[in-house]
Amino acid sequence: MLQLTRKQLAALQSQPTSSSLSKPAKAKKPKGGRLPRIPGEPGAWVFEARLNLQPRPKQRARHSAKGGTVRTYTPAETRVFEEGVRVACLAEMTRQGLQPLAGPLEVEMVLCLEGDDAFRPTAMRDGELDNLEKAVLDGMNHVVFPDDRFVVRKTSVKLCSLTPFIDIRVRPAG
Repeated sequence: MLQLTRKQLAALQSQPTSSSLSKPAKAKKPKGGRLPRIPGEPGAWVFEARLNLQPRPKQRARHSAKGGTVRTYTPAETRVFEEGVRVACLAEMTRQGLQPLAGPLEVEMVLCLEGDDAFRPTAMRDGELDNLEKAVLDGMNHVVFPDDRFVVRKTSVKLCSLTPFIDIRVRPAG
């Protein structure tokens, strides 16, 4: 007669049976609109572009009051820059035959400000890296991706160059 200790019995009872092995586990629903990773081969969808624009930082929203009504607006310089990014990206997306991609994305940016390449762009007039990135990302909204909230990984560098430009690479996050 086979005798089992309580510990051995508990271990046997906790093992899955053949009937529980045949049932697939239920997939959990993502919370709050979260999306799964984008399936497919790496490099299947990649957007790369060089924008011949001087990078500009995203300026803070401004407020004005008139007749007891407060109005919030984006400064004109920021709106013009974001529209330039939007137009350049739309032309490049069309040329590459790409549609906007909704899903977790990674973005790489090289932001070259006009100046001597022997120096780093750290002057107050050069803007902060995160504000430069934000202006570019907002310009790509509804063109390269539906919204910049889909960006889950971002790599950027701010440099000086005799000719200003912005290099962008967007691809599904791995």
